[in-house]
Amino acid sequence: MRERILSLCPALPGWSVVYGLDDSTVLREPIACWALHEWKDDRGQVRTEVVALINADDGYLTPADELTNPVLGIEKPGDARDWTAAATSHRKPE
Repeated sequence: MRERILSLCPALPGWSVVYGLDDSTVLREPIACWALHEWKDDRGQVRTEVVALINADDGYLTPADELTNPVLGIEKPGDARDWTAAATSHRKPE
């Protein structure tokens, strides 16, 4: 079995993926849609998960966790969380 997307659902406005950049700043990317993703793990067990997809620079939908910056979390509409401390803790050493 190959990995596959079983279903797509558009994300409501305001949902974002929050990334920590190397300089401890925070970057928010809007979520374009949610995907129900299915794959087999190392033991051959079929797994499913919901994945946030963003519009990548190349114009394609890309799973949010495939970018080089660490994902700090998902921000829902109206979320007033300060992500600065999380971004600082994920900063790469110089």
